[in-house]
Amino acid sequence: MSDSKQASLGGSAARTCRRAGHAAGWLGRLGLLGLAACGGTGMASDPNGTVPADPVEQTMTKEGACLPEVSCSGTPSGLSKGSWKHSLTSPLVVASGSPRHRGIDLIATADANEQVLAGEISYGVVDKALEDEEVDVFVCRAGSWQLLGTVVTGSSNPSDGRFELRLRGSDRLPVGRRQVFASVRGDRSSLHFLAVVLPSGGKVAVSDIDGTLTSYENEYPESLVTGSAVKAQDGAAEAFSALAERCYQPVYLTARGSVFTESTRTWLKDRAFPVGPLRLAPNLITLPGETTVEYKASTMQAIQASGVTIAVGNGNRASDAQAYKQIGVATDHIFLKRPEYQTEIDPVIARGDAVGVDSYRLLQPTFLAYPRAP
Repeated sequence: MSDSKQASLGGSAARTCRRAGHAAGWLGRLGLLGLAACGGTGMASDPNGTVPADPVEQTMTKEGACLPEVSCSGTPSGLSKGSWKHSLTSPLVVASGSPRHRGIDLIATADANEQVLAGEISYGVVDKALEDEEVDVFVCRAGSWQLLGTVVTGSSNPSDGRFELRLRGSDRLPVGRRQVFASVRGDRSSLHFLAVVLPSGGKVAVSDIDGTLTSYENEYPESLVTGSAVKAQDGAAEAFSALAERCYQPVYLTARGSVFTESTRTWLKDRAFPVGPLRLAPNLITLPGETTVEYKASTMQAIQASGVTIAVGNGNRASDAQAYKQIGVATDHIFLKRPEYQTEIDPVIARGDAVGVDSYRLLQPTFLAYPRAP
């Protein structure tokens, strides 16, 4: 796409998003639930149709791959700093510290009526939100960066730094796993995140992280104080890679606050876990028990609302099993890692509401025996 076409597309989308954003209610803030408050590029299409596959991306896909892996090198070219909408307050926010931006990864099927690309723009240790400023959103298509539109932070809630872009009709992304790039116009600070679009009937495997994939429950929060490395459960990366090979897309769901999105993404990559969307809690602290169950169940319900089937649930607490069962995961596909909370989860396992896991290496053959997902 030429720079002039990109600029035209971005300006049109920005105007659309500003109008839609001011009219949105509090629901727009619940991005983890797949809701949004701004429009896409406005191209007409049947919103109920399935997004056709991209023929170019199909030719770039490895034989036998579950999804096209669409990647772009570097960042979009030609980005220069623009002017701030708020020339006094916004530079003060930027001066509060380094960017702490994070994206909310897209997970949907090709026949979902809409796809939402969203994220949060903030700075400094206090995680100060950048309010009412423009963000350019790009997506990787067939190996090249394409500008989808320009959105305004805080469109759904004037006091936060959230941005949202809703794609409908022919603006929706085709099947594939691809990069998304967002850049703040005022200072060109940026972030990368992920968009995963599965075929109709696509299945995912959801896993908790702390104590389930890490070696014990409080290892990550402790590492924030001690600086020590966070270890992975033996064989966990291989087990989830086996699921990914059977086309069960991993989704990592944790009660960690969203401010830890990028460090979580880096940890999963460094420990060789298969690439998958992240879902982190909107609050810095989510209390164990019913609060966690409510957060995880509602987040998974939103994933299901986008047409995705949650076929596997992995955790280490009774609350994990409760959340998975609540959204309809078959109990023989709910797995709880022992032994850290064995006295808590053994009664759950004994009554048949979950399967106990003593070793991920022993679980790997079970995952490899699953029928290939659509």
